[in-house]
Amino acid sequence: MVETAREREDKYDVDLEFVLPSFDGVLPHRGAAEDRVVRLRSVYYDTATLALLDRGITLRRREGDVDNGWQLKVPGIDDRTEISVPLTESDTVPAELAELVSGIARGLTLTPVVDMRTQRRVLRTVDDAGALVVEVADDMVDSTRLGTTKRSERSWREVEVELGTATEDDASGIGECLIAAGAKPAGRVTKLERALNLAPMRENTHRGKRTAKEIIAEYVAAQADAIFAGDVALRRGLAPIHDTRVATRRLRSILRTFDPLFDGAQAGRLADELRWYAAMLGEVRDRQVQRSRQLDAVRALPDELVLGPVIARIDHHLAGEEAEHLRVLREEMAGERYLNLLETLALWEHLPEFASDFDDGERKVVRHCAERASRKARKRLRRAVAGKSDAVALHRARKAAKRARYAAEAATPVLGERAAAALIQRHKRVQRILGEHQDTVVSRTLIRRLASIAGTATGENGFTYGLLYEREQFAAQRAERKIVRRLK
Repeated sequence: MVETAREREDKYDVDLEFVLPSFDGVLPHRGAAEDRVVRLRSVYYDTATLALLDRGITLRRREGDVDNGWQLKVPGIDDRTEISVPLTESDTVPAELAELVSGIARGLTLTPVVDMRTQRRVLRTVDDAGALVVEVADDMVDSTRLGTTKRSERSWREVEVELGTATEDDASGIGECLIAAGAKPAGRVTKLERALNLAPMRENTHRGKRTAKEIIAEYVAAQADAIFAGDVALRRGLAPIHDTRVATRRLRSILRTFDPLFDGAQAGRLADELRWYAAMLGEVRDRQVQRSRQLDAVRALPDELVLGPVIARIDHHLAGEEAEHLRVLREEMAGERYLNLLETLALWEHLPEFASDFDDGERKVVRHCAERASRKARKRLRRAVAGKSDAVALHRARKAAKRARYAAEAATPVLGERAAAALIQRHKRVQRILGEHQDTVVSRTLIRRLASIAGTATGENGFTYGLLYEREQFAAQRAERKIVRRLK
């Protein structure tokens, strides 16, 4: 059985002679307390290239305490999630965990990389129901690196404070006691990084004024990282469709907007594969958006205007289509084409394919490309409005506004925070208005299709769908008026 738990912890560096302080009056007591010593053995698994660690992910097989088992730790924004399955006799990674990181591993074998033995003193309090309140773990660690011709050993001591139901104020009080006793906050470095003698692999090391290549490479890396994070979340059964799709759009926009910077053939191939992946994400996302939009619209109508099982029809139809497109997406994520895309993204994340004649010192080319994208967006918008709000032209103007927005995001270090923020907000407002217009275009097509089905089904008719269609027409007209006002 797979179990998932949110992990909140702080780490502190201490020397070997450190004396753990008394936490009287600080350690929250809401039930039972315990003070014991345990011995743990943790074998960490990764690929030969440390692909998991590069994403801030750790996978281990642990023995020796109540949390025995296989544990996969996945990073979040402010904390990490631990996904665990029961201990097995085999030292082969369980299939359910291997599947979650199969995109990250990209076909490489997961093998032991570190054997770690820890003597841990545990101070732990639980509430009346037995749930963890807080745990302070004082660890003496001995580690051995595996899988290399030269085995290396490292030893250190550290203290971890893990929060259950305890508050951040409780954690602050415990931290103050530790610091007063000589401990130092350790940041986000993991035990595995210590064992391998590595700095945190996702740490931003930029200092001072960045070159044009560094500016663009950082933005490319951020989008690739978001796509990889979306891969793990999708395999966990979560719903990161929107964020992952946005990351693919941002990266495709950068490849197009800053085309003078990149090797054209390589960038073109990557853009094509991103378009393929984004299209599958879009099929799922469009159903999610329309399902929510139309169900909300029906629920807002007076009961007497909802004739027949309209909600059931919309819900069943769109939920079925969403499930089918999600099935196709998951099937493709197990295929060679998708894994090749991830492999290409990993390469671009660390070393984008820049043009051979691109002068790294030419920051002005970044400014030029961003400003060119803004001019193009304004030109397309004026042309679309002059064409009496043609839906196709407005959609093209919306895409141009998105590209201009993403270009300003990437070029912020060159444009300056204030100028970039102004551009981003301007294009974002246009994007939002035109996005509403495009939603109405998609909605009207969907409503006509549902109305035609309902019109021939026993006990149903097209009356309510007609009201929904009229609502979408009004919304489209409202969006058109808003965009015209923005050009005045």
